[in-house]
Amino acid sequence: MVQKKIYKKNIKTKKRLGNNIFSFMRIFSILIIICTGAYFFEKKTEEILKKSRFFTIKTVLIEGCFRVDKNEVLMKSKIASGLPIIDLKPALIEKELKQIQWVRDVKIIRNFPSNIKIKIEEREPIALINYGKVWYTDKEGVLLPMFKATYSNLPLVSGIKLDSTGRVDKQDIERLKKFLKECKNSNVVLARHISQLDLSDKNLIKIKLEDYPTIIELSDNNTEMLLQRLQRIISLNSEEDLQKEKIPKKIDLCYENLAFVRW
Repeated sequence: MVQKKIYKKNIKTKKRLGNNIFSFMRIFSILIIICTGAYFFEKKTEEILKKSRFFTIKTVLIEGCFRVDKNEVLMKSKIASGLPIIDLKPALIEKELKQIQWVRDVKIIRNFPSNIKIKIEEREPIALINYGKVWYTDKEGVLLPMFKATYSNLPLVSGIKLDSTGRVDKQDIERLKKFLKECKNSNVVLARHISQLDLSDKNLIKIKLEDYPTIIELSDNNTEMLLQRLQRIISLNSEEDLQKEKIPKKIDLCYENLAFVRW
C-alpha cells in the first residue's frame, strides 16, 4: 500500500516537471519568435528609412565655432546633404572632430527627419606659451596653434616643461592657473598688465609688465599682498622718471616684509 502511494507520488512529480518544461519551452519559443520578428522589423524599417527621401539630410547647423573653421568641421564630419540620416554614426563623427586641436568637446544631434546639429565646445586659452615657438594653452595644458595676424593680451609664459603627451607639465599648468587666479582676485590694476611670466625657477616667478622693462621677482605665496606692494613701489615712479628711464632694473619681492629695488 505504501509502495503504491510512493509510485503515484512519483508519477505526479514527473507530470508536474514535464508540464513545467513544456511551459518553459513554449515561453522560450514565443520569445524567440518575438525577437526574430522585431529584428526583421527593425531591418525592414531601416531599409525603408534609407530609401526614403523624407529621411535624408537637408540642413547641417554648426554651433559654437569662434576660432574653429566651420568648413573644417563640415569636411571632417563628412556630413553632406542627401545622405540618409539613419546612416549617421554620431560617436564616430564626434571622435573625428575632437582631433581638431581647438575642439574640446563636440555633440552630434540628429533632429529627425532631416536636420543635423553639430555643437562645438572650443578650448579657452589662458596664456601664451613660448616653447620653440609661441602657442596658446588652455586650463588643461593643451598647446594650441596661433592664428595668422593674431593679437592677444594674454601673458607670454616661458620656463615650462611638456609631459609625454605633449601637454604642459601638470605641475607647471597648475602653478600657472593658481598665479593667474590670484592675480584676477587681487583687484590690483597692474595685474591686468602682466605681459611676461617666467616659471623656470621653482621657488619664484619672474614677471614683466606692459611698457615697464623692470624684471620683477615674486614668490608663489601671498601673490595678492605682493602685487599690492608692487603697485605701491611702481606708483613712486613718476611719468617724468619713466621718460628719463629712471626706473629700476629689478624689483625683488621674494621676502616676507622687504622689497629689494635695484637701479
